Amino acid sequence: MTKKILPVVDPPIHGFLYWGFTLSITMKNEKSHPWFYTNFIQLHCNRDFLEKKKKLRFDFYLGRYEYRYNNPFLITQMLSPELFPDLKGDRMIDFFIHAIDQGYYPVPFVDEHYLSQSPSYKNRHLPHHVMLCGYDLERELFIKKGFDRKGLFGKQETTFTEIKSAYDHMLEELEADEKNEFHPDHQRSFLFKYNEQYSYDFSIDQVQQQIEDT
Repeated sequence: MTKKILPVVDPPIHGFLYWGFTLSITMKNEKSHPWFYTNFIQLHCNRDFLEKKKKLRFDFYLGRYEYRYNNPFLITQMLSPELFPDLKGDRMIDFFIHAIDQGYYPVPFVDEHYLSQSPSYKNRHLPHHVMLCGYDLERELFIKKGFDRKGLFGKQETTFTEIKSAYDHMLEELEADEKNEFHPDHQRSFLFKYNEQYSYDFSIDQVQQQIEDT
């Protein structure tokens, strides 16, 4: 197979990429919609951002921070650099192609400084996750989902060479990170796959409870 693109949609929420990525996968199937409309109700934010000089974080609340556990319509695999030290360069490209062939969406942790479609391209280093949803072997590129240079969320094309550079340079940054500045959850790469076996019924009782919670 020389080309494969996994299905994705433009989700209703994508301000934070963990919603943009995961909902791009699951909301393509209407079976997941009752879960979405039952759970995406409550909002939360940090109230002490002025006092502690932190960024204001305004987000949906689903009970815990680790977004990879929050969507039951996803099968999730995690890849830690210390467990797969040889997963880099061409091996990484081959691995992600194989994962896409198996229906998985690779979400590698990269430095967007090396991705030409990123607003950070060649102007600043930005450790971030990107989601790959397809490939074209003849043109040697991946199809990815994310924000482009205009700040628009959607599909872009990025070459194998760019992904290799962005991924390998991020590994070098992690290895040189003596101060442990990167949160462990931000260092890992992921593989997401739609869970065909899961189903969910809309719950008006749960909706009411979330609206009434204080």
